[in-house]
Amino acid sequence: MKRAIALLGILGLAMVLAGCASLRPLASAPPAAVIELTEPVTIRYMLQGDTILPAGDYRATLEDNGGYYYAAPSKLIRNDTVGWQLDGGLYLKKGSQKPTHYYVVGQHHATGLYRLKTEPTFKLKP
Repeated sequence: MKRAIALLGILGLAMVLAGCASLRPLASAPPAAVIELTEPVTIRYMLQGDTILPAGDYRATLEDNGGYYYAAPSKLIRNDTVGWQLDGGLYLKKGSQKPTHYYVVGQHHATGLYRLKTEPTFKLKP
């Protein structure tokens, strides 16, 4: 049993590292240079508090094998018992015309990708 748990842990770590390994500066043209959020987006989590993505222009800065990372115009805010200001932004899957995920850069520059619970009000700009 311990061996199976250790194997699952190693497999999970390998998957995370493989996903991060593909992160790179833009090498291909994203569908839009800018995604404009016309109003802030609040993602509510029952136990973790809220995450707020600010309104404004999110600029394409990075990509991975699955899509494009658009940096937020200012810090994302996570309201929990402490309150955090975090780097992050929107994620647009390749072949898509609307953002379905957001990302947060945490400690030690680890990037987490999270699903948006509702579709934000946005405009794609060339």
